Amino acid sequence: MTLATKAELRDEVAVWLSRVGEPDFLARFDTFLALAEADFGTKIRASVTERRLDAVVNERWEKNPAGTNQVRSVVILNNGNYQFPPLDFLPYQDIIRLYGTTGAAPIRAYTLVGNQIGFFPFPLEDLTSTLRFEVIAYVRPDPLTTDDSDNEILLVHPNVYLYGVLVQTAPYYGRDEDLVKWGQLYGQAIADANQEASSKPGDVLIARIA
Repeated sequence: MTLATKAELRDEVAVWLSRVGEPDFLARFDTFLALAEADFGTKIRASVTERRLDAVVNERWEKNPAGTNQVRSVVILNNGNYQFPPLDFLPYQDIIRLYGTTGAAPIRAYTLVGNQIGFFPFPLEDLTSTLRFEVIAYVRPDPLTTDDSDNEILLVHPNVYLYGVLVQTAPYYGRDEDLVKWGQLYGQAIADANQEASSKPGDVLIARIA
């Protein structure tokens, strides 16, 4: 089994369903694929989806460049130099209680609300030209769009894609027994991918942004 592109994934799913070349399957495959990507996009924490992202700190609340998956750590950079230690994560209510009336550098902690990161305490002086923040986080894999497209999950953990798409096809084709079997294999594929990442040395997962 070779699953290196969207086209190869589609062909393999068609074989499993005994629907090779069937027009209805070909017409609906992109829907099955999109549903699968939406599902495991919120669950996968594989090391191949880990990213180092950074942005300017212009104000207390900034857009989170990591999107909607989990953050491992956040650190402030001043003129390109890391300010240690990394920031503490605190729930919104706790960070407001501790730092809500404080406005003095340096930034010590952050919180997450929706797709925003809040920094506390926020400096009173204008440091927007020198401060950036760096996030280490798990991000959603890029969706497969064209027939020759791929991504890290398809290449490293192809079973996540295969079983994920098969699970989405089962209700449409009335394959209730296969839904249970494929669902178990799909869950195990995600667990194995996440376990590989969690066994690496580094920070623990500290918060979910969504």
